Parts: sequence; structure tokens; C-alpha cells
Amino acid sequence: MAFLGVPRAAFPAGNSPQKLGQGGLSKKVQLDKGYSLRDWIVLHNDLSKDMNSIGGGFRKVSIEELREHNRVDNAWTAIRGKVYNLAPYMRYHPGGADELMKVAGRDGTKDFDDVHAWVNIETMLRRCVVGMLVGDDLSTIRNRAKGKPAVAAVKSGGEDQDPAIGHGKTPRFDWYQSKEVIHVVFMTQYDLREDNIIASLDSSGSLLEVVAVLGPASSYVFKIHLHGRVISSQGIKVLVKNGKAQMTMVKAEETRWPQYGELLPGNGVVSNRDIHFHDCIIDDIQKISPDTNVYRVKLPPAVHFKVPVGHHVIIKANVEGMELTNPYTVVQPLTAPSSSDAQSTDIFLMIKIYPQGVVTPHIGKLSLGDTLRISEPQGSFDATCLDGVSDIALIAMGTGITPMTSVMSHVLASHNESKLHLLFSNKTEADILWKDELSVAVGASSDRLSVEHILSQAGELWNGTKGRLTLDAVRTFLQPLREKKLFVCVCGSPSFNVQLGKWLSELKLTAGQYHIFS
Repeated sequence: MAFLGVPRAAFPAGNSPQKLGQGGLSKKVQLDKGYSLRDWIVLHNDLSKDMNSIGGGFRKVSIEELREHNRVDNAWTAIRGKVYNLAPYMRYHPGGADELMKVAGRDGTKDFDDVHAWVNIETMLRRCVVGMLVGDDLSTIRNRAKGKPAVAAVKSGGEDQDPAIGHGKTPRFDWYQSKEVIHVVFMTQYDLREDNIIASLDSSGSLLEVVAVLGPASSYVFKIHLHGRVISSQGIKVLVKNGKAQMTMVKAEETRWPQYGELLPGNGVVSNRDIHFHDCIIDDIQKISPDTNVYRVKLPPAVHFKVPVGHHVIIKANVEGMELTNPYTVVQPLTAPSSSDAQSTDIFLMIKIYPQGVVTPHIGKLSLGDTLRISEPQGSFDATCLDGVSDIALIAMGTGITPMTSVMSHVLASHNESKLHLLFSNKTEADILWKDELSVAVGASSDRLSVEHILSQAGELWNGTKGRLTLDAVRTFLQPLREKKLFVCVCGSPSFNVQLGKWLSELKLTAGQYHIFS
């Protein structure tokens, strides 16, 4: 359901460059002129308009009354106990009025959270609030369900000794120390990778939160109030190996602690963990086309995470008094970053600046050293689907190249011998993003990476393949690989993705042989 914006688990991200300008969301409708998000902001901020249908007041609404407001011109819904008048927003909704009407006259909390809990509805529909929902049965008015926290096991050691690997399904932690540093070790039987771990310190350096991401909607959380302070500005060093994730921090005072501290409430398995945002610094801006930039941003020292292959982050910005969020696909450079201070946790974002857009003009005005408020990683793509295959075919259109960059970097950096084959469709040669980088990458890994370009509006000097991508072109591209253990990744506009899915089925590829980023 495309409730107020884009699907939470969608990838490429709904408002990421892959989707914008190439047909929008698969459930997105063509809005009438004058009904863009910017137009909504103008209307929403017009104090002369009665946005909540009751003259701007705030009152109690019974469940029975809510049920009566179920028409397009008189549609109310409840989100986390607040009742909103949806009628003014109907023609502005990117998913169309039909999607909003699915929650008209009832509680829409679960629908909203399932789709895009990251949207700040309290600013988006601030003046549309009718009041608070009241009644005898409010069991459906709640925040997203949280899993029952499990009890964590804690050892009482604490000296300079490497803890044993934990056993059992319930993750636990141990700790050890020197006078200078404290090590907290998260232990589990899960096959943890560094991109499964999110670690952060509060500004005081006394509260540590460690999150092990177990799946798209499940995480295990440890919250620890440390016995003493650590220096947040010196960051958290994370080492992941053999099912253990070790967090190392520098103590504010060189002394031995009698204990690690105390385990805080709220630890255990959490379903659909709330999205956390962090203030990141723009460290580099590279213009790769007249309207597209690649931004490198650095996490705060007190935060550590790596974005998994094929995942995205959400940028939050205050635009004309309204807090807006847009998801953006994270790209991975195909050549080594030129800066000597590049870190594995740096985030690279390829963003096309739309002059008539809402968020991207704000981003386009930012300079080196400015702040971007960025979420922790979001997404559901599991790179283990690439394990054990001999050949990976990548079929991309336009800015659909972005998830392919992380796939290519991941595969080329691995120790396996998988070969990558990219078929890249664009309109003109000028539209080919990272054309030079792709050429350099092919030169550096010619035995494992090949790139074929196809242009639908090629110029006279173009010597490559010309025309639109067709079933025959895809068949020809894949034919030499069919006798091998093949996996195919696809990314482009929604219509491109749908068409490629049909073609791959016609070519007798099974669902387990390809992934469509959509």
C-alpha cells in the first residue's frame, strides 16, 4: 500500500534516483498539475484553509464517529491514536486516492507502519489533525508491535582475557578491559557480518547501544549503561568474526572498572525497530553529470555501521517548515576513493537534483562540511544469493546502475571467481552515469567484469550498440551464460522491471535465478 509515500522495504528506494524521472513507483499515479508535494506544502501552510474540517479545533473522536468518515470528500483515519482528515490530501497523494481510502473510517496505524513508518506524519498532516481517538476498545491503536525482549546473559569476568564464543540461540555479551580501553563483545550463533551490526554511543559517552540486524524486520538490541565514561569523539572500533562482534572504546579516565555497568530495559528481539537518524557530514561532492552529484558523507564518530549490499538510507530534511524524508540508494565506488581519510563506513549517495523537486534542491545547495541527517540502513536484499554462482548478469537502465555498483564492488572484492556481465541501457552517451569509472573497473578486472552499453538515442559518433533493449537483445546477452550457474540482477524504471521480469520468465529462468530491485 502506497499510503503517504513509498514502500518501506522497496528497493531501489521509491524516491531514489532509480525511480524519479523514470516512471515513478509501480503504484504511483500521475498527479494533476498543481498537486505536487511542493503544492501541498503551500496549501498546508495556508492558515486561511480549514484543513481538519472542524475549523481548526481539536477534540475527542469516538471509534463509532471515525467509522462514519469513510468517503473521499470526508475521509478520516487514526494513526497512533490521532485522528487525521485525509480529504484535503487525496489529490496530492502519490499513490492516489484509492490507496488512502483503504484506511478511511478506521485505524490505519499498521498500514502506515508497514509501508513507510519513517514518514513524519505529524508534520506532513499537522494541520489535518481532528483530535484524539477515544473509546472502550483501542487495542488496534498502538505503535508497531515489538517482540518480547529476551534476557541477555552477562559474564562477570572483566579482565584482559578474550571471552569464549557464546553458545545457544539467545545472543549474549561479555566484556574485558585494560586501563585504557573497554571491550564489549556481542556473541551469537548467527553468521554475523560487519554490516549486520549497528553500534552507537550517546553524547555523554556512557550509554552504548548495539543492534544485530537479523533480518529485514527483526533485530536484537543490547542497551548498556557503562560503569564509566568513554570518549565518544574517538569512536567505536568494531570487529566481527566467528559469530562475535567486538566493540572497543577508549575510556575517558585510565582506570580499571569493577564492572561493565548495567543492562538497561528494552533488550532482546525487536520487530520493526524504529528508524534512527544521525547527523552526517558531507566530506566530498563529485559532479558526474550536469544534474547529478555523488556525495560522500561520514558518520559521527560515536556511530558505526556499514550499509549492506543493495540497501538504502533515508535523508531527512526540513523544507519550508515541513520535515520531509526521501530514501536514496547507496552506491559503492568502483575505483578507490582519492581521499586518504576514506573509511569503510563512508556513505556514497548518487543524487539527481531536480529543479522543481522538493528535497533535492535543498540537497543541491549543500556544501562540504554541511550536515545531512541520514538513517541507519534499510532494505531486504540478501547478498548471499550471489554465493556459489559462476556468472552474474546485471541488466540496468539509467540510474538503475546504482544498486549494481554495490553488487559489482561486493563480488570483485570477494575471493570467489564469479564473473560479472553488465548490460547498461541509456538514451544518450551523456546519460551514462559513471561511464569512465566503469571503463577503469573493466580495465582493472577485465578477466571478471565486462560492460556492454546500448543507447536508444545514440549520436553519430557512437560506435556501440544502438536501439532499445528488446527480448532478442536480452536473449543474445544471456545466451553465452545459460550453460553456467547464472544469477541475474535487474534494475530500472517500474515498467522496465516488469518487462524484464516477463522476458526472463519467457527465457525459462526460474524465480531463484534472478532478483529485480523494485
